[in-house]
Amino acid sequence: MLKFSRGGSRPPENGLSLDLWALRGNRMPPEAKIFGIGGIIPLLTGVVIVLAVREPFGIPVVRIILAYAALILAFLGGIHWGFASAALAGPALELDAPRILALSVLPALASGVGMLLPDAVAALFLAAAFASVLLLDRASEELGYTPFWWLTLRLRLTVAVVSLLLLLAIVDLTR
Repeated sequence: MLKFSRGGSRPPENGLSLDLWALRGNRMPPEAKIFGIGGIIPLLTGVVIVLAVREPFGIPVVRIILAYAALILAFLGGIHWGFASAALAGPALELDAPRILALSVLPALASGVGMLLPDAVAALFLAAAFASVLLLDRASEELGYTPFWWLTLRLRLTVAVVSLLLLLAIVDLTR
């Protein structure tokens, strides 16, 4: 099985390793930053629109923002499904992978629940769900299922998403 190496970690049993620290010069790939920030832009744009005008031309912008956030949350669960599936596909017995696989469906379930709630409550619920996914990120990182830069990226993006969802909830509650 191919595991991500974090520089000083022990060598894998089969001698096969991908040392991303050496390949990328100990930094996060710029593509990950660009696509991560790109995923925040629609959410930020929607919140700015809602701050200016609640429903321009009768368009339910708040619901659209919430649907987008729910979609991203479900996507994060899919990423963890992929991490765990890759671990299960390897030759080594991965006892923790089924647990990560099971937990990876929770973000998609939370997305569906979030879309059933009233706007302000949905924004708060989704903010809490995004923050909770960080626990799954941390567990996957500790098991070596993620690239070395994953948790750093996820923490930064989660702070942005949670802040925007909390702002959206405040705006919705005050109007």
